[in-house]
Parts: sequence; structure tokens; C-alpha cells
Amino acid sequence: MAKKQSLEKKKMIRAQSLQKKEDRAKEEAALLNRCLGLLGVLVAAEIYFLLCYRFFIQGTMQTLVTMSNVIAVVGWVGLAVAAVGLVFALVRRGKKGAQWGAWLVILGLVLFGGGRLMLAIYPEGTTVMCVAVPLVALAGFVYYLYQREFFFSGLGVGLAVGGMWLAHRAVGSAVWGRQYVAIEAVLLAAVVVLLILAVAIGKNGGKWGKGDAARTVFSGTTNYSLAYGALAAAAAAIVLGIIAPACALYLLWAGIALLFVLAVYYTMHLM
Repeated sequence: MAKKQSLEKKKMIRAQSLQKKEDRAKEEAALLNRCLGLLGVLVAAEIYFLLCYRFFIQGTMQTLVTMSNVIAVVGWVGLAVAAVGLVFALVRRGKKGAQWGAWLVILGLVLFGGGRLMLAIYPEGTTVMCVAVPLVALAGFVYYLYQREFFFSGLGVGLAVGGMWLAHRAVGSAVWGRQYVAIEAVLLAAVVVLLILAVAIGKNGGKWGKGDAARTVFSGTTNYSLAYGALAAAAAAIVLGIIAPACALYLLWAGIALLFVLAVYYTMHLM
């Protein structure tokens, strides 16, 4: 009798182990599909911006005029795509295929925002978008593959690094003028929002929401001092870049070093 029970227990353990492996395989497949979907959407956007660089920046006067009209139209189409994606994501929330809505929102906003920037800041705006799209893809991969706390702090520091690069390039530039200050203000607002959200989630035990609807965002081993400190440093760097642009280059390298430290730290915690 005891031998029979032991055999049944072993079969149960083996079945549970196989079920866990199947569940893990499904999760990994879903994660791979999300990464590939995001990559495909942003590759399409990058091809568009590279074409814009070829014909809008390096082309003739005729292609410049033509591309100006094309960029304006594509921008508004992108805004419409983002609206459709948002509706689709809300309708399909929690269901299969909802990520397509999020990808459409990202693609639409990138096309609209990139178009506004390319038309407003010539020719630097196009160069910025050619670099920004791969960075957005990198942020997406961090979101899917790493801890959410790394995404928060890494995104904040990354925005600050972008702000420092902009401050360094824009000071004394006839192309950027004083428009860069408005962009710096947007970056600062984004970092502050990330900090506020991180603090709110941290105070709620790493969860967003209340009761049964609460969703775990940060892991139980989150180093909140590091996350808050990185975001606070990012906000301070952007403010310094606006007030004292001469120190922007030094802050840029400091931000890159901090990003490297964060990447190493959170990679080690994945193991």
C-alpha cells in the first residue's frame, strides 16, 4: 500500500514538473512574440526615418518639398493609427492580441512626434529620430526582459542622457534656437512622472492598484533607494542641463556610466 502511494506521489510530482515546463515554454514563446512584434514595428519606423534622411536631408530641393508634404501627411496618419491602437488595446484588454494595440500606439506616436520634430527642427530633427527609434526598441526589450524597476530607472536615466546630448548640441546652435528648452521641459516632466509612479508603487508594496485588482509591478527584492536615487539624479541632471548647459557633456558621460551600472546590477539579479 505504501509502495503504491509512493508511486502515485512520484507520478504526481512528475506531472506537475511537466506542467511547469509547459507553462514556462508558453511564457517564453509569448515573450518572444512580443519582442519580435515590437522589433518589427520599430524596424518599419526606422526604415521610414532613414528614407526621410535620404530624401529630406540629402535630396534635392524638389525632393525636400515633396518629403515635407509626405512627412506632414504621415504624421497625421500616425496619430490616427495611435488612436485606433488605443481603442483596440482597451477593447482587447486582458485578451489575446491586445499587444497589437500597444504596438500600433507606439508606431503612431513615433510617426506623429517624429514628423513634428523633423519639420520643426531641420535638419537635426531627422537625425534625432534615426537615433531615437533604436533606443525606443532597446527600452521595449528592457521592459519585456528585465525587472520593471530597471525599466523605470533606466528609462529615466536614458531620458536624462538624451537631454544632456540635446543641451550640449543645442547651445549656441542656430538650428535649435531656444526650442530645445521646451524639449528639455518635456523630458523633465516625463522623468518626474516616472519618479512619482515609482514612489506610489513602492508605497503600495510594489503593486499598482488596490484589492484583488492590484497588479504586481516591482519584485519583492526591489532596491527602492537605487530606483528613487537614479530617477532623482536624472531629474536633477536635466535641470542642470537647462540652467548650466556648459556642464551637459560631463553629465552625459556620468549618465552613461550610471546606465551601465544599473544594467550590470539588474542583470546580476536576474541570475
